[in-house]
Amino acid sequence: MAEKGDLLAKCEKYIQKGKADKFYDDIMEKDLGVEFVNQAWLSTFRGLPSKNAKYNKEHWDIANFALKVSMKGLTEKYGEKLTNRFVQMMYEMPTPRERNFALYDLVHAKTKPLTEQEANYVEEILNFAETKEHVVGMHVIGAEIGKDIMEEGILLTGHKFVTRELGKTNIKGTLEKNIRFFEDGPIEFVRYIIDGRGYNSPTGKFNDMVMVAIPKKDLEQNKQGIILENKGEKYLNPDYISGFVRVDVKNGSLQGFHQKQKTESIAKPQSVEEFNYQDWKEKFKRLV
Repeated sequence: MAEKGDLLAKCEKYIQKGKADKFYDDIMEKDLGVEFVNQAWLSTFRGLPSKNAKYNKEHWDIANFALKVSMKGLTEKYGEKLTNRFVQMMYEMPTPRERNFALYDLVHAKTKPLTEQEANYVEEILNFAETKEHVVGMHVIGAEIGKDIMEEGILLTGHKFVTRELGKTNIKGTLEKNIRFFEDGPIEFVRYIIDGRGYNSPTGKFNDMVMVAIPKKDLEQNKQGIILENKGEKYLNPDYISGFVRVDVKNGSLQGFHQKQKTESIAKPQSVEEFNYQDWKEKFKRLV
């Protein structure tokens, strides 16, 4: 029977005996799905190889099972359509390590169940964040001035809490003083927005979360024009600002997703075929 303890070791034993379904039923009956996800996530720090190392069947078994026991909770939080899309994205990740990290982010996002409109906003945000040619980032403002920032640019002031790559003299290092970039995939980006109510501790009602997309080649080449200067102050060129998301700081609800008109500078994402989790046994046949 499933008890809190070392769920991963127990899971592997049940899988080896061909009784994965029984272990799944035990996990769900005892409401240990989140605990299993937590242990799978922790295993990326102690039991799984480094990002570029080889993975064995046990690593994939654990990642697959963590995803399976999370389906009910994810669907309750994000809705069926959006959950299907998240699942396909995680299923296609090349390593168990990446999948465990993404799943942990989704399970622990501090949000009430999304409304249909909020789920639509998140789908649009995923479309934005899935670009392969751009590095996407976020600048959080504790006020309702996203539209102004979108038109004028982000003032690059830096602050005392900056800890990453302060020694850098390249453009990306300068931008990171005020903009957080997301290079681990769109799910991390979405989780950051969903948790947006907690940033900056504003006195106002909303946080505006300004979205940035800069072509990777422009950053690699330190292209002139990414950073503008006016009267001694540096700004991110507003051409690289794509829009903003407004978040209610009281209840965390998404109040709107405001994008600039589509331009050639932002690649249009390809459509993603929906993942039908009713076909679960076929996708994860090792576990049944």
